[in-house]
Amino acid sequence: MIVAIPFCKADAAAALTLLEWITQLGGGAGHDCLLVADAAVDWPMAVELMNAAQKSFHRVDTVCTESPVPGWPAGPNALFLEAARFAKSVDKPFLWLEPDAIPIKAGWLERLAGDYKVRGTPYMGHIYKPEDMRFPPFVMSGI
Repeated sequence: MIVAIPFCKADAAAALTLLEWITQLGGGAGHDCLLVADAAVDWPMAVELMNAAQKSFHRVDTVCTESPVPGWPAGPNALFLEAARFAKSVDKPFLWLEPDAIPIKAGWLERLAGDYKVRGTPYMGHIYKPEDMRFPPFVMSGI
């Protein structure tokens, strides 16, 4: 499974903290990490994130939007599209893990990957009815 960690300039530090925490929980051995950056992220920060991810994951790849995509929901949607394109190109499922989604137990990734495999469905997540009328009648949580 690929753990896709999206980030823009504003939350790159949070993504770094997340990667450090994942290492403390035992890492993601046997799984890949995809860092999904907005084009406005500074290159030295992206390199720092890649180095942190390499401590925990079998393989680390990075993709980036062609140009900066500011604002919500356009920014996160553009990053999700980059992750989906990459996952499709390597024919692997991916977990969308935003920097504010913090795993709390060692073995979290193995458990999620196992549950996903057992279900045999293309998507796994919490579906809910949003209160915001700009959204469709039902949406899946961003994590």
